[in-house]
Amino acid sequence: MRIEERGYPPAHCVGGTASAAAGAAARSAPSSPRRLLCPAGFASPSRGDGPFVHGEGRAADRSGENGGASPLAEARRHPALLFPLILALTAVGVSAEQPEVPPQAYGFYGQALHDLMTGAIDAAIRNLTECVKIDPYSAEPRYHLGRLHMMRGNLNEAVEHLRKAAEARPEDIRIKQLLVQAYMGLGKSGEGLKTYQSLAAAMLSNNDASAPQVILRFVKVLADAGERGPALEWLRKARSLRNDDPTYHLSLGLLARAAGFWPDAAEEFELYLSSVPLEPTIKAEMLDDYYADAAMKAGLKDKAMAARAAALKEISQLCDRLGKDGNKGSELRRAKRRMAVILEHARQYDEAVLLLRTCLDGADNEEKAELFGMIGSILDRADHFEDAEKAYLEGLKVTPDSHLLKNNLSYLYATRGKNLDSALKLIKEALDSYRKEVAAAKTEKDPEDMENGAYVDTLGWVLFKLGKKEEALEEVRRAAKMEPSAEVYDHLGDIYKSLGRDKEAAEAWERSLQLDPLVESVRAKLRSTSQ
Repeated sequence: MRIEERGYPPAHCVGGTASAAAGAAARSAPSSPRRLLCPAGFASPSRGDGPFVHGEGRAADRSGENGGASPLAEARRHPALLFPLILALTAVGVSAEQPEVPPQAYGFYGQALHDLMTGAIDAAIRNLTECVKIDPYSAEPRYHLGRLHMMRGNLNEAVEHLRKAAEARPEDIRIKQLLVQAYMGLGKSGEGLKTYQSLAAAMLSNNDASAPQVILRFVKVLADAGERGPALEWLRKARSLRNDDPTYHLSLGLLARAAGFWPDAAEEFELYLSSVPLEPTIKAEMLDDYYADAAMKAGLKDKAMAARAAALKEISQLCDRLGKDGNKGSELRRAKRRMAVILEHARQYDEAVLLLRTCLDGADNEEKAELFGMIGSILDRADHFEDAEKAYLEGLKVTPDSHLLKNNLSYLYATRGKNLDSALKLIKEALDSYRKEVAAAKTEKDPEDMENGAYVDTLGWVLFKLGKKEEALEEVRRAAKMEPSAEVYDHLGDIYKSLGRDKEAAEAWERSLQLDPLVESVRAKLRSTSQ
């Protein structure tokens, strides 16, 4: 899958900030939701929340009750224990308030925290198990046991503990979210969705302040499970909440876009744009990449064309101002790059390429790699194969280690069925270089983040063109989980079809059309399979 220039929604509105390096390394195609910054409330439960988070604490020390002193009380009597205890609590994400654990279990619970700090998972499981023997209805140890068993892949044990934790503390959102993950991991999507729905419905009826975020997560789970009808129903319930919050409109729009609910996405982006003042480059990007794209896919062609024209006007005026001010640096180049993307979307390919070539002067090697990647991508889209190849090769002369350029050139060869051995070598080098770059940039790594879904798709597509269909299927299915774009699902459908698996091919093409209903070639393949 070719990597194209794309930006991000305003970082302050969507729960995070993308570094310039991350943006440069992993810019994805417009139909690719995985590379968007997560909407508010979409942080993975395994990141940010901390692996062990207790519920409502109790401030009392309860020292000496039934012979079991609170770890905090012990630390207060023996100050030398205080610092290690704080480190232990912080390391596992547990607040220093006393959790809901019976006094008799304090010793086991405190030791479990120490075990977790030192990485002694088996010992932690044993001590937490002793806690639940003392009090089978203690939610906190059950919750932690569920986490640990999920880490070990013991999903049945995880479900058992998490169900009992949820019964003991039904208001705890994190317990139910983890229980949903465990159910889904076991393939029990029905139980998982039922658990999430009960949580979302209860919070909605109680007007809970956290309801919007929980419902948005539930919509995403439904959409990922292929339950599009219920997902749309709950999305519209979410839309009825907090309509006075502009950033909520953006979160809803991004979610609707990722699920392929284009009319809803267009309406939410329009509401967001009308209520938030944005810097010109970001406004042009939102108008073009998000609102116009959603409107076009929703069949609102006039609105899409008007939005694209407004985006071009906005960025043109910015370029004029920067030029008159004598600013020939990175700010002007950034504006020109955005203008080139808008021109590409308007199919003014020659103008876009000429504009990008003016940005090469003054750019450093990293930026030149991105610019040549953009130029090659536009030329490829315009069916100028040789010119696209020259652009990528020209860029590799400047930055020979660019994984972006290697991926794009490999994909170019694969789509044309040419130089396939070179294509395989290039994409393997790109994947290896990307992994090394991510590893060097991070201290804590999620294994999924060590891969780039677009690159994995390219690898699968090269393998398919080489006739290695089963290997290709494995890679493209993996890519679809990381990069659920229309293009990836189109590839998946083609591979299934070549293997005689028509039903799965049709399902993949249907998903592709949900994500981009404007690709007539996919619609034609779906019709031919249905006949």
